[in-house]
Amino acid sequence: MMVADGRDRDARAREPVMMRWRASTWARWLGWTVMFGLALAGATLVFSAFAPVYPALFWALLVAVAVLAFLIGVRLQTWWWVLGPVVAYGVPAASYMIAANARYQSLEHKGIEGLTWDWFVVLAYAAFVVAPCMLAAAAGVTWAAVSRSRASGGRQDRCTPRWSRMGRFCTVQAADPQEEAPTG
Repeated sequence: MMVADGRDRDARAREPVMMRWRASTWARWLGWTVMFGLALAGATLVFSAFAPVYPALFWALLVAVAVLAFLIGVRLQTWWWVLGPVVAYGVPAASYMIAANARYQSLEHKGIEGLTWDWFVVLAYAAFVVAPCMLAAAAGVTWAAVSRSRASGGRQDRCTPRWSRMGRFCTVQAADPQEEAPTG
């Protein structure tokens, strides 16, 4: 049976259907944040298990997690990803601190020394691991925006609106060659 475009219905049904599946930005951000959190937890467990044997393991794991944050930034291409490492670390850290506070409140002597040490460990981990991952995530998103800009022939209107404003602010616009021609 022929259809309006001149092909038969069976031939059209046999053609492969190309669908591009796109989730919302927030769904992708949440998925990448959970994945990054699992990688961060795995790196922390590996470090805590093998730190006495391999002292340089911290730096290797830090570089690996920062590279992961960079690659996710390149793939996700949204500035919200810069907050991904903070959320991936902050939610478990806050849960741990709430549980630690409840544990110290239930002790008879109600000592604050242990809770102070817990705060120090949480903040030191955030400073030495999460902050470099945030910088790597920002570098990844920036790399993706610059790559998109260059791929579109240097047109910055293809980037996100925020990047376009920043690019126009930071870039010296080349003069039009016709304007520079001497007037006769």
